[in-house]
Amino acid sequence: MIMRKMLSRLIFIGLTIQIISCTNPATQSDLIKNPSLCAAGTKARVTKVIDGDTIDVKLQNGDSERIRYIGIDTPEFEERCFNEATRRNKALLKDPNIRLIRDTNNRDRYGRLVRYVCNSDDVFIDAQLIIEGYATAFHFWPDVRFAEYFSSLEKTAIKNQAGCLNN
Repeated sequence: MIMRKMLSRLIFIGLTIQIISCTNPATQSDLIKNPSLCAAGTKARVTKVIDGDTIDVKLQNGDSERIRYIGIDTPEFEERCFNEATRRNKALLKDPNIRLIRDTNNRDRYGRLVRYVCNSDDVFIDAQLIIEGYATAFHFWPDVRFAEYFSSLEKTAIKNQAGCLNN
């Protein structure tokens, strides 16, 4: 438990430093990379992007699963910004090889696996969608390892009027 807290703090500090060092973190060219977090994840392959915060994957064991991203919320079908958020999620997942990182819960009330997601370039997708203004921070208790970090990214996105959710 102590090691998990220490790892979470180190990851948080690393991500914070990366955000602060960006000249304009709201642009799509500034990607939030976190190699240590991503390396700890389980390999999977995206088979379908459902929307901005949900994907279908094939796990290493061959099972197919629906994944709901932890800590973010994107517009639902027919809501403003749905298409833009879905397109950006697809673009970030152009290489279908990803890593899935578990927090506390395994599944949500709909039976979907809940995970943080990294792409093959070690981009922390959940965080990237927030900083670009395609997602809002959403606390999924007890999966709150990055809740404060995601909230700070959302404030930055709002300040920079990033993406379609902040215009």
